Amino acid sequence: MMIQTCGSHNWEDDEYSFSICKDELAMSFDGLKRSEIEDLMSLFFCLLYVPNEDYTLHSNFQPNDVF
Repeated sequence: MMIQTCGSHNWEDDEYSFSICKDELAMSFDGLKRSEIEDLMSLFFCLLYVPNEDYTLHSNFQPNDVF
């Protein structure tokens, strides 16, 4: 079981799109803004939280912030 991903950025509209596939499941997200991609990144960082590990997503976060 492997996850396959692909994505793109439209410079003219400043929108992002990506697809994720695993087994028989496939999802596509189109027309996302940068802030929405950052929200998804925040989710994944929270899911991968490791106590006492210093990492931040971007300057608005402090090490190990979880929300």
